[in-house]
Amino acid sequence: MKDIQDTSTVVPAKKSIRPPKKILMKSQKDTVVTPVPIVIPDTLKVKPLTDTVPALQTWITPELWEKCFPKRFGVVEKGTNSKAQGFTDFYTYESFIAAAAKFPRFLNEGTMEQRRRELAAFFAHISTETGGLKYKEQLNRTKSYSIPHPVYPPVSPRDYHGRGPIQLSYNYNYGLFSEQCYGDKMVMLEDPDKILNDSVVAFTSAIWFWMTPQGYKPACHDVMVGNWNPQPVDIEANRVPGFGLTLNIINAPQCGTDPQDQTVRRYKYYEDFCSLFGVDKGPNAECSQQVPFGKK
Repeated sequence: MKDIQDTSTVVPAKKSIRPPKKILMKSQKDTVVTPVPIVIPDTLKVKPLTDTVPALQTWITPELWEKCFPKRFGVVEKGTNSKAQGFTDFYTYESFIAAAAKFPRFLNEGTMEQRRRELAAFFAHISTETGGLKYKEQLNRTKSYSIPHPVYPPVSPRDYHGRGPIQLSYNYNYGLFSEQCYGDKMVMLEDPDKILNDSVVAFTSAIWFWMTPQGYKPACHDVMVGNWNPQPVDIEANRVPGFGLTLNIINAPQCGTDPQDQTVRRYKYYEDFCSLFGVDKGPNAECSQQVPFGKK
C-alpha cells in the first residue's frame, strides 16, 4: 500500500491463480510474541446480514484458500520463504477467518455479485502486494515511510515501510490503525513489527484498511458494494465505482497513465479471481482514465 492521505455460495472454477514473478518484498523469521487484544470500534461495525464467520467459511473453504494462495509464506518446500529455510505457514486460512470475523460488513453487504467482486478485488490487491501472500514485508525501501505528523508522529528508529497482506505503510496509517483497533496509537507506532509476528494482526491491518475511508478517499469496501456515490469532483475526474477506483485508493500513482507492469499484473489477478468466483469484472475495472486522488 503506497501513499494514503491521513485523515449464494461460490463455486470455484478449475483454475489456479499464479503469483507474479516480480516481487518487491522480503521475508522475516517468525518470532514468539505476547499478543495484544484487538478490539474493532463500533464505528466500523454494523449489524451483519448473516453470521459472518459461517458465511465466510461457506464462501472461502480451506481448499479454495489453497487454490488461491498455493505459494504463500512458509508453505512451499524449497526456495524463498520456504519450509527448507525453517519457515512455517504464516498467512493461514484460520488467521484470515479470525481477522475477517472482526469486521461484520466485510463480504457481507451488497448483492451476491458485488460480494464476489469484493472478494476478487481484495484477493487481487493482496496478491499483487505480496506475490500471492509469499512475502511479509516490503523489500524496496529506497524512500522513507516516516514523515512528520501532528497526531501520529514516527517513533525513532522505527520504520513504517509496507508490512502485511496489503503492505500497510507510513506512520500515520500505523497510528490510525493502532488507535482504532487497540485504543492506543502508540501500540503500533512503537512496534510496527506486530504485523510481521502475528498473522491475525497482519490480516486485521489489511481488512481494516479495506474497510476504512481516509480523508477524501472512500473505503474500498464501500466502492465495491455500492455504498459510495462519487461527488461532482470525482465524476469530473472519472473516479467512478469499480475495481479501478480501489487501485486509485491504494496506489494512486498507478492511475491516470498507461498501465505499469505491476498494474497489469493487478488487473490480471482481478480478472482471474473474478473468473474463479464465477462473476464478471463489472464496470470501471481499470483506472488509466482516472485522475489520481490528490491531484484534483
